[in-house]
Amino acid sequence: KVLRLSKKASHSYKEDYIEQIHNVNWKSIKNLQKNGPSSIQCLLNSNGDRITNAKEMANLINDYYSNIAVQSDFNLTLQDEELGNIGQSFLEKMNGDITLEEVSDALKSSKCGKSPGVDGIYTILLKSGGEIMVDVLHLIFQRIWRSSKLPQMWKEFKITCILKDPSKSRMDVGNYRPISLLCIASKIMERIIQRRLYSISESLGWISEAQHAFRNNHN
Repeated sequence: KVLRLSKKASHSYKEDYIEQIHNVNWKSIKNLQKNGPSSIQCLLNSNGDRITNAKEMANLINDYYSNIAVQSDFNLTLQDEELGNIGQSFLEKMNGDITLEEVSDALKSSKCGKSPGVDGIYTILLKSGGEIMVDVLHLIFQRIWRSSKLPQMWKEFKITCILKDPSKSRMDVGNYRPISLLCIASKIMERIIQRRLYSISESLGWISEAQHAFRNNHN
């Protein structure tokens, strides 16, 4: 009886946790604090004026990279005959429910020390949760997978800028590379989906033999 009540309480806690994740409204956060990050003290705008206000620097960086971004018309779609070659077993593997084993393996392979996203949750925290955390993540991923709806905070990210060349001006906005910091949990689920796609792509020969990067035993 005690074991049954314990399992019921554990399941209830996990369900409440999932509901909180879906209901929380997160504000967009940028990695530029009130006094500005220590790495970026000043930037020059297009007129050569010095910008020191954190919000103005954030807008300057945003405008710069928005203008240089190239719009691509690339669209990869599979024809019916290509889909027919996949086979029912592959489709079931791709579209089947996420398993506990997949969650556990993806969590174990996640590297600690990575900066968190807007939720502030670090990888080490998730790993320290053991089997209970694997169960919680599994429930979250299953709900997302079946509903096809991502939590709002997974759609948001923090932006931090990395200096490209220390020998060049730190006031040149083009000398910084923006990095998006995503929620760790979303990256774990992304890894599960990536592994499924990779496995199927390898099995069906969709990956060119000339492709060596990001492939097992091809370095």
